[in-house]
Formats: sequence, C-alpha cells, structure tokens
Amino acid sequence: MLSVIIIDDEDYIREGLKKIINWNQYGFCICGEAVNGLRGLSLIRELKPDLVVVDIKMPKMDGLEMIKELRKDNEVCEFIVLSAYSEFKYAQTAIELDIDSYILKPIEQPVLIEKICKVHDKITNKRQAKQNVDMSINFSRDKILQSIIHDQIDSKILEKYCLLYGFDFPWSSYRVALIEIEGNHMEMMTIKMSVKRHIERIITENNLGYVFDIENYIGILLYNVKITPDLRILHDLPVKINGLCKTDVTVLLGSVAEKLTDIPSSYQNACKLLNRKFTMGYKRVISDVTEETKDAYKCRNARQKYVVEHIVDSLCNAVDAENMEKINNILEGLFQEFLSEECIEDIIKINYSNIYSATLNKLCLVNPGMKEKLIVKQEILTEICKKSSLQELHGYMKYIFTSIADEIEAERPADPIAKILEYIERNYSQDLKLETLAILFNYNRDYLGKKIKDKTGKHFNTYLDSIRFEKAKQLLSEGQKVYQAAEKTGFKDINYFYKKFKIYVGVSPSDYKDKALKE
Repeated sequence: MLSVIIIDDEDYIREGLKKIINWNQYGFCICGEAVNGLRGLSLIRELKPDLVVVDIKMPKMDGLEMIKELRKDNEVCEFIVLSAYSEFKYAQTAIELDIDSYILKPIEQPVLIEKICKVHDKITNKRQAKQNVDMSINFSRDKILQSIIHDQIDSKILEKYCLLYGFDFPWSSYRVALIEIEGNHMEMMTIKMSVKRHIERIITENNLGYVFDIENYIGILLYNVKITPDLRILHDLPVKINGLCKTDVTVLLGSVAEKLTDIPSSYQNACKLLNRKFTMGYKRVISDVTEETKDAYKCRNARQKYVVEHIVDSLCNAVDAENMEKINNILEGLFQEFLSEECIEDIIKINYSNIYSATLNKLCLVNPGMKEKLIVKQEILTEICKKSSLQELHGYMKYIFTSIADEIEAERPADPIAKILEYIERNYSQDLKLETLAILFNYNRDYLGKKIKDKTGKHFNTYLDSIRFEKAKQLLSEGQKVYQAAEKTGFKDINYFYKKFKIYVGVSPSDYKDKALKE
C-alpha cells in the first residue's frame, strides 16, 4: 500500500479529496494532511509519503514553492498538483519540476482516478526497475568476490571492477567466513535472503567487509578481523541471527590472509572446518585455532590415551559403585580426547554407541539379577545418532550413565559398607585393591579397611580371598580346569593360585576337583 499526503488550505477540499474515491481500492492510504505548503513541507520530510496531492495557491508557501524546496532535498515522491487556474505559466512551472499530473478544479472523480492509477504504475515500475538494478549490481559483486575466492580473476581486471563497484582493496589483511544455515535444502533456500540481509546490515554497520553468496553458503570477505572486538561481533552473530530470523547458523572462520592472492587459502581453510562442525559446532563459531584446542593440545601428551576397553572397564566400575563424580570425569576425559583428535562425526558416534553397549553388557555380567533393567536399548542408540554436536552427545551420555547408576542404586542396600561388600562379591574376579575401592567409594583407605574388618570379622585381603576360593571351589566342582578356575576368580599367576588354594582349603585344586567330581 502506497502512502498519500493531501495539502490544501480549504477544509472542504481536503475532506472532499478523502471521500471522492476509495483510495485503498487503488492501492493508497492517506497518512496525513496539511493546510499550507510550509506545514506540508515539514510533514513530507517527516512521513516520507509516496504521493502528495497539493494545491498551488496557498498562504505562507504555495504548492510549487514547496515542491522546489523538496527537490533541493532530493526527496523522492510523486505529486499531483491541483489548481483553479489554467494559465500556461503554472503548467509550465509544473513541467519544469518534473510533475506530469496536473488537475484543474473543480476535481472530477474519473480524472482523479486516472491520475492516481498512472502515478501508482509509475511508482511501482520505478521500484521494480531499482530492484532489478540492485539485484544486477549485487549479482555482479557476488560474481567478482567469488572469482577472488576461487583465484579466477586477473589483477588488472580486478582493479577496474574495484573502481566500478566501490571495492576498497587492497587491505592490510583478509579473512573468509562462511555462514552455513541449519535445516534442509528447501528451508535454507527460503530463509537465505532474509539471513543474508541481516548479516549485510551487521557487517556494513561495523565496517567489517563484504557479504556475498557462494555455493550453499553466505560468504563474508572480512577486513582485518584479528582484533578482539571484531571477533566478538562474529561470535555474537549466530545468536543475533537466531533472534532476528529464528534460524540457527554456523560460522566457519578461515585463516588470516596477508595478501589478496592468499584469499583462496583462507576460503579452503574455512571449507575444511566443516569436518570439525560436529566437535566444535556447539559453539556455532568454528575457527582454525581456538584457545580451547590450544589447551587441549598442550595437555594431550600428559593425558592418558583413552581406548574403548579402558573406558568400558572404568565406566562399569563407576556406574556399579554409583560414583557420579567418577562417571562425569571418565566421560569428560573422553570428550576432551575427541576434541583434541578432531575425530569425524561418524567415528565419534560409533565409539559412543560401542561404549554404551559394552558397558551395559559388562554391568549385566556383574549384576545378573538386573538384566532386564540393564538391557541395551535401541532407542538410546538411535538418539546417539541424532545428536548434532559433540557437546550435545556428551551431555546425553552423562544423563544416560547417571540414570543407570540411579537405577542400580535403588536395588542396593542403604548401608554404605554393605553396599561396598556387595560390590566386592560381584567384582571379585577383578584386580581389586583396598586403595582403589577407597577412591571409588570416596573413603580413606585405613578407615575403609577398619569398617570392612568390623563388618566381616576379616581383613580386606582375607575377605576377598574367601570369596574367590569359595567361587573357585564351585567352578572346580562343575568340572572347570584349574587354570580356568584361577582366571575366573582373579588369579593371574597359576602357581600362586595353587599355593593359596591349598592354604585356604587344605588340599590342592586338582585333588579338590577329583574328590568333588567323584562325590
């Protein structure tokens, strides 16, 4: 809808103009009115109408004088001039002021309709023409910037284009950023223009460079973006775009280029960062070097190398002991390892799926009475595959394992020492030591040893041996070989097993087995 201001010193004329036709029907709405040229001048400057219907003869400032002042200001609007006079001098002045709609009073409805329809078409055509020119210029600018990015333009030709399109190269440094819009292809196509428009405004307002289309991305050729304030603007960009367009975007920030000819390297660097989108994408701004990854690389050699088997063993022990802090520490270490190794998304998700499945299976072995609760769930494996960032997946796995620990805790004794004794009975085949149990259950070593002695009447090692040898006797009675019974009860040295078994039972393992099988 186009806007109209009516200016005439006669009240009945203004009222008549408002009612003589249905302005809305012809694409106009009346946004204001004035009684003379001076007040009309102020109103036009304030409201910026598309059309002004103005009388020529008025007090203080007539219509033509007002139009002359507006032309000096380069105000862009159309005029329909009203006059009770048919003298040639008025028409001549109107022509000189580029006014082609001149109506003599009294105003006839068909004449006014004809004039405003003509004006409406003129304004619409001007706007369309301007839009086409702007699109052509933007398209050409995009093509030039794309050519620079892909190193496909000669330096002499570039100089000419810089003059033509206002590029202010050379700069002290350059940097390419790629904006990836989240969502499927059709969604991206629909909202890309809106996102680009907002990014152009932010980049232009802060004098950071030029925005352009490149492949499926919105590209930014950044000017000297090394200093913190400029980087902060970029880091805030995803949040601003989400607030303005309700759209998530990821910024891929390429390396700094010192020369115009190095810009393609910065672009290629930004493209490579797509491989890190899953691991670093939760930040929504991914750059070649960040403080977090620097720190991760510094401590990489000092940190234990995580492997699936080690994590499964550690997680199983932590979950079985309901030690939430240890669960978090194990998963945090895994998270940092994936960050420093720059693993691809599929590898990370496969590892997490394997760790989840193997940990649950191992927990089932030591908790045979909880098999139904500890079964591997397909919906959890599916959810692992759906996660869009390492950070999101990391949080989800923490939730899953702490929830499993809560379920296990509900089945255990309330007394903490009884809980530890149950743990020993379930995990007797592991390399259990009083020190590791104390750490796992957050106790002082000596205090825990005393509590176990008070509860069982035996020292820790004696209590553990009693469980192991009772289980060994059961295995031998079932026909297991001696070395098998030793391995399954946590003895790595077969000779040591023979010696300890004879002390505990009174006969060798072989003799005990023979006698048990005969009986």
